[in-house]
Amino acid sequence: MDVEYFRMLFDYNRWANAKILDQAVQASEADYLGTHAGLSFDNLHGTLLHLVGSEMTWLRRWSGQQAIPYTADQMPDLAALLALRADAEAQQAGFFAKLTDERVNADNTYALPNGNAWTHKLGHQMAHWVNHATQYRSEAAVRLTELGLSPGGLDLAAWLHNR
Repeated sequence: MDVEYFRMLFDYNRWANAKILDQAVQASEADYLGTHAGLSFDNLHGTLLHLVGSEMTWLRRWSGQQAIPYTADQMPDLAALLALRADAEAQQAGFFAKLTDERVNADNTYALPNGNAWTHKLGHQMAHWVNHATQYRSEAAVRLTELGLSPGGLDLAAWLHNR
């Protein structure tokens, strides 16, 4: 696996997240925090917190640190979530800047909340990271579109064509 491929996915992921979050800031507080069927985490806030919080979880796992779950109590609103996102992207940029082909192809072991540990190639974990984000961005995009706040296309192919 090639580190440049994963750097490209990082750039794409950042762009796609921005498209979602840029529209989420336009939602009313009631629409942003209101429960809505079809979202895995009850509302836009919960879904987007899972998206951004999971990215921080994976970054910590890749850096050999213990994952820290982020809760709505810690991140009660969109402003807190956007601050977490800024921190996540800054840390991710530093991580991806130092990443090597050797590291991408090496095994990475991380602890699960139940005390077990899983080991996979780091590149496979990073592929999961982008795939996971796609699910929760998609859920948020459907809800935002219902609110008249469509983020527009989020396709990797379109991003590659236009970058």
